[in-house]
Amino acid sequence: MENDTRTTPERAGNNGSQGEWASEPAARPEIVAKTQAVAGQLADQARQQVMSQLAQQKDRAAESLGSVAQALHTMGEQLRGQEQSVVAAYSDSMAETADRIFNYLADSNIDQLAGDVERFARRQPALFLTGAFTLGFLASRFFKSSSPGYNYSTWTSGTGTADLRPLPAPDVAAPSVPSYTTPSPAFGTTGV
Repeated sequence: MENDTRTTPERAGNNGSQGEWASEPAARPEIVAKTQAVAGQLADQARQQVMSQLAQQKDRAAESLGSVAQALHTMGEQLRGQEQSVVAAYSDSMAETADRIFNYLADSNIDQLAGDVERFARRQPALFLTGAFTLGFLASRFFKSSSPGYNYSTWTSGTGTADLRPLPAPDVAAPSVPSYTTPSPAFGTTGV
């Protein structure tokens, strides 16, 4: 006798009643609806978490930019005190730009920022891609330099380590003057 592994109503424990088998297709849409509702709730929670994290990052960026703007203002004042008005004017210009960006970030929410970026990308796609590449490159350099174990003064390759620090200045008080010798036809060489 062969082993029959097919499931029949009798083997499933239904004793052949068609009532339970007939109600099963009706249960499937209910399960699908519940699954969709749970998936929707999970998606909403994930979106809220992402938006919260983006808002925190935006606030941190705004604070950092505010600090940079303040430092640029201070630098401009110090340069003006040292009578370097041309460089002070550049510093003030950069500080004003940093202030405008700080205010924009502080006053905008994530949805407004995303909409503004999208509009800019549609108007100026080449400039947007160039800026995105530049920001990505700068971010990668920042993360690489701020990672633990990164050393500014050495470079490590698979074959060894090369020290890239500048060499220390020699401890020579004054440069020595080289002496030159010229050949003498009769006696050999003499010092000059």
